[in-house]
Amino acid sequence: MRTLAAVAITLAVMASMPPVRAQALRTLSTDTRPAAATSICGLAVPAPNAVPAAGSGPVVYLIAPCFERQGGRPRSAPETYLADIHLKPSRPSLGEWTPYDAEAERVIFQDFQRLSANHALADLTVQIRDYTFSNGVVGKLITYDILERN
Repeated sequence: MRTLAAVAITLAVMASMPPVRAQALRTLSTDTRPAAATSICGLAVPAPNAVPAAGSGPVVYLIAPCFERQGGRPRSAPETYLADIHLKPSRPSLGEWTPYDAEAERVIFQDFQRLSANHALADLTVQIRDYTFSNGVVGKLITYDILERN
């Protein structure tokens, strides 16, 4: 009975909210297969010169805009895409580790929306794969797989 009341309250609140224009999400996927990722955009994942503290939660290790579906070469300058990607990777050499948490997922979704809105794309997917550091901590590899329109 409490669940039904909560649903009714949620629906009432949502009905009173102004309509929101949202960008359609084309593809956002997470690869949680147990095999550790060893490449990003077709290149070997570099071993970091430092690792996060043992027992740490997952971190954002690397991010990359990829253009593999168009031969690895963007038609526009890569900097134009990087300007729309606000997620910050960790910086192991400085001992700075970006947590992979709900906030990171929110930023990834916003990055997806910005890239979709600001560029002429035929397709955009975001892949999130696991990389396991030598101490067992999970690092996330975030790939923005971009296919530009002809």
